[in-house]
Amino acid sequence: MRFPLGEMTVGDILDRGLKLLFARLPAFYALYLFMLAPVILLQLVIPFLLEAMINDLNAAGAGQGGAAFDPTNLILFFAVYMLAMVLTIVLVTIGNAAVLHIIMEEYQGNRVGVGSALGYALGRFFPLLGVSLLFGLMVGVGILFCCVPGFYLLATYMFVTQVVVLERRGVGEALTRSAELADGYRWRVLGVYLLVTLVSGFAQGFVVQVLGFVLPGQEMIPGPGGRMQIKVNVVNSIINTVVGNLVSIVFSAYLAVCVTLLYLDLRIRKEGFDLELAALRGEEGEFDPPPRRRRPRDEDDDYDDDDRPRRRRDEDDDYDDDRGRR
Repeated sequence: MRFPLGEMTVGDILDRGLKLLFARLPAFYALYLFMLAPVILLQLVIPFLLEAMINDLNAAGAGQGGAAFDPTNLILFFAVYMLAMVLTIVLVTIGNAAVLHIIMEEYQGNRVGVGSALGYALGRFFPLLGVSLLFGLMVGVGILFCCVPGFYLLATYMFVTQVVVLERRGVGEALTRSAELADGYRWRVLGVYLLVTLVSGFAQGFVVQVLGFVLPGQEMIPGPGGRMQIKVNVVNSIINTVVGNLVSIVFSAYLAVCVTLLYLDLRIRKEGFDLELAALRGEEGEFDPPPRRRRPRDEDDDYDDDDRPRRRRDEDDDYDDDRGRR
């Protein structure tokens, strides 16, 4: 897929992001599903642990047979939950890098497969993981301080992932480079990011809420003595988990595409990166240097007889010295 080169408006970024998302959606899905499979499997265990933990709480609260609450299931629940979070950070980091490689290659007019993109991502895993953790920590701490510092840091270091993956730079260089690109455009960067995040979050939340209403994962039922107790529906919880992850993949990929297009737009505005992209594409037209003008014949000076084009001998007119003097 080839897009017109040049600066992009916000509408261009959103529109091209959708086109690129749907053009490579199978590849994005394959990458994220492959990377998130261990996380999804762990999440499927959580409803069973939650059911056991709530049953223990209900039994302890009802005082059945003097039963006391057993914290084992609670400990297992939080252990699995934390392990799922850590795996998500690690595996999504690799998936994001692979997706960024696909996006960049598509914008250059090249098409790469899932295996090639995954191999490229693994080569940048450690610097990408380091910069992702540092970026999340800085923004998270900044959000705690009245949100303003967090939004400033978010807009300033928005492109650290793109710099590490696409420009193959280290953690420190990525932070400096992202700040340089965002300088003078922080409001635009933050606006595009919040717009895509809010719209995606609203759409994703709507799907999850509707699904939870149709297939509730938990419900209140009357217990012993007329007390209301929580009952976990394991089947519904598993369905909600699987569908929620499938929906999340679409919006996560779209956000990655839009942020990468915004990164390319800033490079085009500040560095003339469209000329480099045109050269990589091998395109002709307005990006080609203007042709050299041929100088008029009478301006040709300083070349000797050997450099002059020779006329064919049979075309040489026979004229004598007298003619030549006339």
